[in-house]
Amino acid sequence: MHEMMSSLRKQDQFKDFDDEHINHIAFGIQLGYPDEAIVASVGDWQADDPFAEPLIQADIRSAAYYMCPQPVYHFSRSLAANPEIATHEQSWSKILKDYYTSDFHRSLEANAEFQQKAEELGNLRP
Repeated sequence: MHEMMSSLRKQDQFKDFDDEHINHIAFGIQLGYPDEAIVASVGDWQADDPFAEPLIQADIRSAAYYMCPQPVYHFSRSLAANPEIATHEQSWSKILKDYYTSDFHRSLEANAEFQQKAEELGNLRP
């Protein structure tokens, strides 16, 4: 993470970004979020403009299947038709659907110990 942040700081487009926002960019890269989505959203956060257009959330289907960390990010409305973002949304939606409908996951969901632990952790949907 430290080396990635150092590398980002050396790029002209990030010269005015503070450490917190450079960290957000590096973290988004590690999570595999689309580059344009990361840079645009963090740029909006850095600008801290109360009149700026609100960011929109990526449409990752089944991301809320459980109450847990989700592969969801936000981006500028102007990027809504961006092919990289659309492909990422579709890919993650398919990955999650394939997993949650898999025989493995269905057998896991039917397991009483799994259900009990998921309930204890607060991961089950209300």
